[in-house]
Amino acid sequence: MKKLFSLIALVAMALVSCEKTPSTETPNEVDANLKIKLTSQSVMNFEAAGGEGVITYEFENLDATRANVAEAATAVAWIENLTSTQEGKVTFTVAAYDGQEERSATIKVSYGEYSFQVMVKQKGMKHADVTFTAYFEKASEYK
Repeated sequence: MKKLFSLIALVAMALVSCEKTPSTETPNEVDANLKIKLTSQSVMNFEAAGGEGVITYEFENLDATRANVAEAATAVAWIENLTSTQEGKVTFTVAAYDGQEERSATIKVSYGEYSFQVMVKQKGMKHADVTFTAYFEKASEYK
């Protein structure tokens, strides 16, 4: 019986000592030495019809052993489907616009304390200036 208790205690100690120690790094932890740099245009222009946009960036001091994905945000609703799930790339859609005047907004791309902004401009639906010329003819010519 004494051997049985000793065996159970030994097995319990072996199982406890084999537990995985928790990692100190969280999956979304920001590397303080990593700097983010815009590699595409800082101003993006769209026609009134809207369209797809892509912002590209790269990291300096990159640790290639883990994925480094920046966050992207905007304060306007007409920049839609803002996605930053792939390293080095932010995609978005500019909705169609039927207003007269040009509109603009910014997209902020950030990683930790480092960030940059991209200006998004969209043309308005300016109507063509039309000039009408009226010709008056004598009423007597239409009899």
